[in-house]
Amino acid sequence: MRKCLLVLLVLASFGIAGVASAQEVIVAGTATLKKAPELATFEMSVEGKGRSGDVAQAEMLKNITAVQGTIRLMGLVVYTTGYRITEDVEYQYDKNGRQQKILRGFIAVTGYHIRVDDLSKLAKALTLSNLAGVSRITSLQFDIRDHATAEREARAAAVQDALASAKAIVEGTGGKDFRVLKVQQNQVEFDNPFRNLDLPMDSIRSGGKGILDVEQAGGSAAALATSGLEFADTILVPTDMEITASVVMAVEIK
Repeated sequence: MRKCLLVLLVLASFGIAGVASAQEVIVAGTATLKKAPELATFEMSVEGKGRSGDVAQAEMLKNITAVQGTIRLMGLVVYTTGYRITEDVEYQYDKNGRQQKILRGFIAVTGYHIRVDDLSKLAKALTLSNLAGVSRITSLQFDIRDHATAEREARAAAVQDALASAKAIVEGTGGKDFRVLKVQQNQVEFDNPFRNLDLPMDSIRSGGKGILDVEQAGGSAAALATSGLEFADTILVPTDMEITASVVMAVEIK
């Protein structure tokens, strides 16, 4: 029933009432192009912690100054995506099994979107995670620069696929030729098969413990925050971008 409804909707979009005549057929064409990625983007959070909101914000601003200086030296494109101050709370259970909320302080966080236009610099760009205050790097994605040209190429290939289908139908039915009546183009889809990278830096540096946990255990938060985490190019191996376009074509068989 749903397939019949879909066919009727497609026919209606072509201005064909009811069903097509014996000389008219509807063909579809699809094409997927593969393009090597040309740039990368990722999200980054810079935070500061303190016993009060003011102290947390001051700590965050100090960290941001150092991070932004490094970003400028690397020649990366950056813009702010968010800012917030939240309570830093911990939930514990007392001896009676009741949950208690313990306020440990405050966390100030600013989010950034980073773009790397030269993929040879990506591994170096990800070492921003080694700077003090960088708490998370997420959503690493790859892309191409010129979407418009890629869309046109994919659409042209989809039309050729539809024409090939129409030609096969003509040959199969014993017709001589066909004439294109109408073409409907659908949305072009860009797919990045690379799955997002998500790096909660505090956990990586401390084996699953946060900076405050390390401090309470007698460790050095400063040493923890500046510990190096290398990103080898052999780890970050992007695959090709996939650009898929589809068309629906009404043709008349002669």
